[in-house]
Amino acid sequence: EQAQADSLLNEANKNFRDAYRYMEATHRLNPHDIITIQALIQLANVLGLEEQAEIYRQKAEELERLR
Repeated sequence: EQAQADSLLNEANKNFRDAYRYMEATHRLNPHDIITIQALIQLANVLGLEEQAEIYRQKAEELERLR
């Protein structure tokens, strides 16, 4: 059971890393899309990328101020 759980966790982490890369590409195409930035914050948090999450949080706050 533990081996199966570990396998599923590894697969989920790979999927999150893949999603993060796709969302980064999306962000490069449209850097002012708040929904993309929010997704990047969530994915960075899931992946333990605290510095990246903070960078995207700051971008989100800046975009909110400009609205």
